[in-house]
Amino acid sequence: MAVVLTMALASCLLTAAQRAEETTMELPSALVAVAPGYPPLALTSATSGEVKVKIGVNAEGAVTRAQIISGPQLLREGCQEAAMQWKFVPIVSGKQAREVELTFAFLIAPKGTATAKLTTVFKQPNRIEITRIIPQSEKSVDPPGRVKK
Repeated sequence: MAVVLTMALASCLLTAAQRAEETTMELPSALVAVAPGYPPLALTSATSGEVKVKIGVNAEGAVTRAQIISGPQLLREGCQEAAMQWKFVPIVSGKQAREVELTFAFLIAPKGTATAKLTTVFKQPNRIEITRIIPQSEKSVDPPGRVKK
């Protein structure tokens, strides 16, 4: 399940080379940001970390491609799908395409963390933090294949 965050002109993170190139242009602003859900397999296996995604944005503000740069394998697919749903302010100047880097951070909170802190948060610039607790099962398996209650 993805979380959609709508922002009024949120700043975007560009590489240093792009910043130097675009000193006279306004940085692309996100209008819609979509966060991936925490994959159940990743959560139960206590997989956490950051996934970085480089996206291409066309003149109309739509994402045309999303490339995973780094991050744990179990967390990648949902991030790529979420990144493709972002929308940016259309370009008003002559430049036709831009690149933006997004960071999706998957955090595992300690047991007993208040429910209010188990959220998905948009942080500037272009960082989404998804915080969850590892689910506790009612039964645990005791090797070899015996079930404890």
